[in-house]
Amino acid sequence: DQDLLQIYVCCVYFIWTVFTTVGFGDIAADTTAERIFCICIFLTAATIFGTLVSQIKEIIANKEADTKDCDSYVDAYLSIKPRLPINTQLEIRSWEQFRYSRKQVQIRNNEVLSRLSLSERLRVAIAQNIENDLFSQVAFLRKKNTIESIRTFFSAEL
Repeated sequence: DQDLLQIYVCCVYFIWTVFTTVGFGDIAADTTAERIFCICIFLTAATIFGTLVSQIKEIIANKEADTKDCDSYVDAYLSIKPRLPINTQLEIRSWEQFRYSRKQVQIRNNEVLSRLSLSERLRVAIAQNIENDLFSQVAFLRKKNTIESIRTFFSAEL
């Protein structure tokens, strides 16, 4: 009965070694325990690799969809007759890509902030973080290290 188990383990080991394209190099499992361990590692690696590939594919597909949406919006400018100078077209494309990406961030932020499952305290913390990030992108506000100092700055100006 033990010999039959060893044969099955050896067969599964052989199949997974071929399936995962690990190959049969000069380092190979010799005992049943080593083969069972390698089979577990093969299964884990194949699962992680499959998940990783699908996640990368999803990221690329989302990026391509966003790019396609943005490009279809920018194409309206390209249909203007007479044709715009190339520098103007490039500036428009750059501006619209920036505006589109900011709009996507705003939609995501609004979606997160509208989740009622979060407590009010956590939503306020997220909103403050979003505000700080937004203000940190403005050159003269980078010196201000807190949202309160920014509010004080604007209050003083008014």
